[in-house]
Amino acid sequence: MENVSNLNDKTGNSIVLTWVLAEENVADDFKPFFQVYGVCYDDAGRILIIQEKGKWKIPGGSPEKEETWKETLIREVWEEATVKIDNIELLGAQKVNYPHNPNAQEGDLYYQLRCIAHVESMAEPVPDPDTNIMIVREMVEPEEVFKRINWGNAGNAMFCDAFEKIENISLLPVK
Repeated sequence: MENVSNLNDKTGNSIVLTWVLAEENVADDFKPFFQVYGVCYDDAGRILIIQEKGKWKIPGGSPEKEETWKETLIREVWEEATVKIDNIELLGAQKVNYPHNPNAQEGDLYYQLRCIAHVESMAEPVPDPDTNIMIVREMVEPEEVFKRINWGNAGNAMFCDAFEKIENISLLPVK
């Protein structure tokens, strides 16, 4: 499967996204990173997706202060979906090559980490503390993720790797 997506920002500058599968459960090869997102699965093999501003995605966000990538994912999944997760593993990273990036802190080359995590429990939904907006959440079959989340070739490659790893870890009926 192709693991590269070519995009343009609002001003026409090129952005190249490349999916890179992690060899170990260590983020040292993916620095600097500015985002952590998780493919969170339940015991039935369904995947947690959330709807924010009319678009479906997997939960995640940016590290705060000195958070580790795991701490970031735990906090973000709770804030966005009121879901507790465990068995968190680094899946890989989306390498972002963005010459002329207007965000000087990120620079021209950075990473967005992608993880898998088991859904331990789900609480009643509450508004996101950052936006005070109620985020819609759903647990869906893996094939439904491709219908609702369009992250291009790099995203599709990441989801395929995630579903394969989830199936291998838990022997769930992931398709």
